[in-house]
Amino acid sequence: MYIQYNMDADAGYGGEENYAYLEQEEVQAIVKYSTYHKEKLKKWQTDISKIDNWHYDDETDTWTMSRRTNAGLSL
Repeated sequence: MYIQYNMDADAGYGGEENYAYLEQEEVQAIVKYSTYHKEKLKKWQTDISKIDNWHYDDETDTWTMSRRTNAGLSL
């Protein structure tokens, strides 16, 4: 018999170890990560020091800051 578990939690539980545990236990979860609310702010969304605000080009395997200045980074 399979029982599906669902849960939600606040950002205090939003860590990599907890996400891995929930995945391992096949728990459907909604858990905010610690920067969730900060990322919604315009200041965060326009900050070029955040890699989430860069553009990744699959063809050249490079990241571009604000879609103009190529950082030349390959990960």
